[in-house]
Amino acid sequence: AFTLAASAILSSVASAALVAWYPLDEGSGTVVADASGNGNTMTAAGGGTWSGTGAFGGSYHVGPNGGVVARTGVFGSLSGINATTGNDVTIAFWAKADAESMGGSVFYISDSTSAAGNRIFQSHLEWTNGLTYFDTDWTSGTSRVSGDVGSVSDVMHHYAFTYDGDSGAMAVWKDGVPTLTGTGDVKASLPWA
Repeated sequence: AFTLAASAILSSVASAALVAWYPLDEGSGTVVADASGNGNTMTAAGGGTWSGTGAFGGSYHVGPNGGVVARTGVFGSLSGINATTGNDVTIAFWAKADAESMGGSVFYISDSTSAAGNRIFQSHLEWTNGLTYFDTDWTSGTSRVSGDVGSVSDVMHHYAFTYDGDSGAMAVWKDGVPTLTGTGDVKASLPWA
């Protein structure tokens, strides 16, 4: 299980277009409100619990079955997101795992046709083998960057997962330092819908 706080999905630094920001301060329920003003709500899943303690206020303690879920069926405008992001995406959040090498997803974003199977972005922070995984484009062959990012359970860390669909460049940043990099599939358009 993980504690998540202050999550955001945004574009590349070059375009600086915020798509969604989740303070995770709801305190109850399964609806995760978007504070960016864009109306991109998410669904909290995995049997988690809310807390008033996080990096910047509230947090969501993710249950053992998965993380906060964003589905494009809920993200009504994401099918046109490429015009906003320039085909670059950064998913950033604060997180602290309950223990090392637990397994489970800290986040996944799936298309509107699947509860979980057609994942566009997904992260395991860490898997049972001690590695952190960042996957993109689950539906047509997964691109993946993986490796050891150090301790995920000592304190709350800031993570940023970046993907450039034009070059395929993928990276995982931890506390402002690039810890994993690689190249995945080049996609002319991110498959949001």
